[in-house]
Amino acid sequence: MAHHKSKSSNAATRTQIAKVHAATPTPLPPRPSSAKAAERHSRVLEAMLEISNLVGSDATIAKVLNQISAATRLAMGVEISSIYLWDENRENLVMRSSAGLPPELIGNASFATGQGIPGWVAETGEIASLPDGTKHPHYDPLPSTRELKLLGYLCAPLRIRDEVIGVMTVRSENVKKFSDDEIMLYVTICNQVAIVIEKARMSAAQLEAEKLAVLSLSLTGIAHYIKNVLTMMRGGEFLIEAGIKREKLDQVAEGWHVLKRTNKKIAELVENMLNYYRDTAPQFRKLDINDLILSVMGQLEDRAIGSNVSLLPDLDLRIEDISVDPSRIEDVMANLITNAIEAAPQDGGGTIFVRSRYDTDGGRVRISVVDNGSGIPPDKHDSVFKLFYSTKGKKGTGIGLAASRKIIMEHGGRIDFESTPGKSTEFFFHLPTTRTQL
Repeated sequence: MAHHKSKSSNAATRTQIAKVHAATPTPLPPRPSSAKAAERHSRVLEAMLEISNLVGSDATIAKVLNQISAATRLAMGVEISSIYLWDENRENLVMRSSAGLPPELIGNASFATGQGIPGWVAETGEIASLPDGTKHPHYDPLPSTRELKLLGYLCAPLRIRDEVIGVMTVRSENVKKFSDDEIMLYVTICNQVAIVIEKARMSAAQLEAEKLAVLSLSLTGIAHYIKNVLTMMRGGEFLIEAGIKREKLDQVAEGWHVLKRTNKKIAELVENMLNYYRDTAPQFRKLDINDLILSVMGQLEDRAIGSNVSLLPDLDLRIEDISVDPSRIEDVMANLITNAIEAAPQDGGGTIFVRSRYDTDGGRVRISVVDNGSGIPPDKHDSVFKLFYSTKGKKGTGIGLAASRKIIMEHGGRIDFESTPGKSTEFFFHLPTTRTQL
């Protein structure tokens, strides 16, 4: 969303510029040589272009603000540039980025309303252009030795419409009289910062709306799935009760088998939900990925035998230890293998290969699960990884593959599949061999 300043807004800015100069009658600096002027002009254009490009960036707000602070320091030819934003209660201006000050101040250094020059600017909405900020009555230095060496001070409010959301400051080690052109440039930069923040707010609001929509959909989908499982459980209970009354152990055993299956379905549902909705970062550690694959295959061996499916490993022994979150990759493997077992031919003869391969060119490990089931129709391919879409109909929740995709993405990898209707399906994912590789 682009913001355009009205004529009245520009006039107000010019009025503020006039006011700050009237309040600080310091002689203008000598006119720079043409070579220096050309160099500065080039530096300003470069910085402004970078800041303009950041407005449409998809990077995190913290990264964008850090880049803007660095570009502003370059454009203004100063030693320090910092951005302060209100906290949630609008009680304190907290430093959110800075180019030139110690990084430990970011997120910690703050000014209360009216405190220091930033707090005063946020409270009044005025621009402060001070050749020597240490002489201002509201001067209140940060707890940093670097701060004590700074004299020139330019501070302007950050506005979204009529709301002041924070301030931006630039500091110079020398006494510095900021010119009209420099102040206008700075106000332009501050407007760009406000646009970036507004864009981030809108994205956050949209994300929150999407989360609520997904939550609503998830509750509906999960309720239907649990309803089906409860129906199966009641059937198992009936068989057990009837078998006990009639003293028929085979009927009791059949009912118990039904209850075990339904308990497993509930456990899988809960695990998939946790994998999809959890916000905690993966806990990486180095391990032999082939050992992990064999462990998961061993856990599912009885299930495969019960479905008359052959579960066969095909592993690349060249693969060295890689860093993964073992429990989460186990969940992905269990999900893919379980899906393959359920997709196997109903009349028996199902075969599943679990493969690992080392990609020497890409420096990645490829893990795949290949079945000889009925395949996935081409018109369903785009929906496979969507939340609550299931190729199993009412038998599945549609959470497993969505959760698996999220886990693999958290590992810096990717997951995909290839399918031939009536013949086979291969689900595969790639994992980086180093954590810095994406």
